[in-house]
Amino acid sequence: MIVIYTSDNGFYNKMLMYEESLHLPLLIRLPSNVGSVKAGTVNHEMVSQYVLRLTVS
Repeated sequence: MIVIYTSDNGFYNKMLMYEESLHLPLLIRLPSNVGSVKAGTVNHEMVSQYVLRLTVS
């Protein structure tokens, strides 16, 4: 089972593209038999939640 945790800043903060509106947490836990990502790995690349949803679906 893949577990994905993210957040939504609500309607008001999405109307304005301030720095705080763009940064949302995204945590993904993979099963131990999938991939070779080391525990505690941090990636600072930008992720589109729309594309993530299409990929996981």
